[in-house]
Amino acid sequence: MNAQDLKNSILQLAVQGKLVEQRPEEGTAKELLEQIKAEKEKLIKEKKIKKEKPLPEITEDEIPFEIPESWEWVRLRNVCVKLVDGDHNPPKGIDNPTDFIMASSTNINNDTLVELEKVRYLTEEVYVKEHERTNATVGDIFFTSVGTLGRSCVYNGGFNICFQRSVSVITTLLFNYYLKYAFDSAYFQYKVMREATGTAQKGFYLNQLASAIIPIPPLAEQKRIVSKIEEILPYIDQYDKAYTKLETFNKKFPEDMKKSILQLAMQGKLVEQRPEEGTADELYEQIVAEKAQLIKDGKIKKEKSLPEITEDEIPFEIPNSWKWVRLGAISAKLTDGSHNPPPNTGIGYCVISAKNIKNGEIVFGDDERFVDEEGFIKENPRTNITHGDIIMGIIGGSIGNLAIYNHDRKVIAQRSAAIIDTMIDNRFCMNVLQSSFCQSKMKNSSGTAQGGVYLGTLKNLLIPLPPLAEQKRIVAKIEELLPYCDQLVK
Repeated sequence: MNAQDLKNSILQLAVQGKLVEQRPEEGTAKELLEQIKAEKEKLIKEKKIKKEKPLPEITEDEIPFEIPESWEWVRLRNVCVKLVDGDHNPPKGIDNPTDFIMASSTNINNDTLVELEKVRYLTEEVYVKEHERTNATVGDIFFTSVGTLGRSCVYNGGFNICFQRSVSVITTLLFNYYLKYAFDSAYFQYKVMREATGTAQKGFYLNQLASAIIPIPPLAEQKRIVSKIEEILPYIDQYDKAYTKLETFNKKFPEDMKKSILQLAMQGKLVEQRPEEGTADELYEQIVAEKAQLIKDGKIKKEKSLPEITEDEIPFEIPNSWKWVRLGAISAKLTDGSHNPPPNTGIGYCVISAKNIKNGEIVFGDDERFVDEEGFIKENPRTNITHGDIIMGIIGGSIGNLAIYNHDRKVIAQRSAAIIDTMIDNRFCMNVLQSSFCQSKMKNSSGTAQGGVYLGTLKNLLIPLPPLAEQKRIVAKIEELLPYCDQLVK
């Protein structure tokens, strides 16, 4: 339950008479309503308010929940001495700020007036005329009735303020803060949202507000309810902060756990080292020999020598049986996709890009680009994507997104994707590339959000290399642990 749900529950208990006890010595709401009726008749007689047509009796079908016997359901207008909305045809206002303002529903939020620099400024003459309509006074309730619906606040004074139609101004003979919290309660908010009318802008208009039914306790109980709510609200604020921290932690924890698992794996701390599996030095000598043979056979091209690894480059310690290498040194293929792919033919061979990398997999959509056989034959030698290759996003927001190509479908790639085939376990290499130290290297090298990772940067990336058998055991352990991290999200 989040803080808003908790607050809603408290307010619902309040308007159902379940937040504080009932006290017989405080009288009944029926007695209070008789006093209000007498007071209104007195004000009518003194011509301070106008006599209004009677509202219909409240029927059983209208009552949403039970209330204590000492309470009464009442239509809002029957306890109001003022219920009016703002100007339906408001004046334009003037450019220069003045002390006379016309506000709207956008200026009421979080139980108070807000952004009063974003109002219509009026001349004093125009304000006096507009003020006659709403006559906002200290203690009035401002209720947003058009556009942003159902927000309210109790006016504490301090402004020469009038309103556009989107705000209703209410003066009652109840305790104003009780009514404000009744407006905030779930049942009233639901009523407003359900019964609001209009197309471009929904409204809960004056006649609807006047006819709305409110549960009324005796006056002393209203005040005790408000005191109890205001006693609880600071704890709800504290709960909100704690809940927000917990939510942030819950969202962040699985991802942090994944990063920790990968980091432990890269440092040789996820599985034990086994002497019988040999060393990375031995593996590296085999890779160098195999690459030399592939170059001799014309299967791959000879490349410029990569720089020696210096002590300053090494980010952390690895086991003695491991070795730091550059990605380019252990790759049989490290290239990006076509910089100028042939025109889209609509059918034929799919052209994948970084957008096809989704949640660690290559996914084909309905809007893919295609090339014909001629285009495929022309472009395929650049990437020659085969089952088991690593596909990685290298441009903009896709940088560092990775997947193993596990399809038999023949495809080519666009420039936004790099294609990597190593001479070690590609799954291990992909986990290395997903680790924090590699991801930060790639993203920092890209410059801007829409920058890209150059192939030279990828070739020079440092990779911690364990023996081949240990690579496979590390991959198996990662694949065993990561599903537990995913379960933490659910």
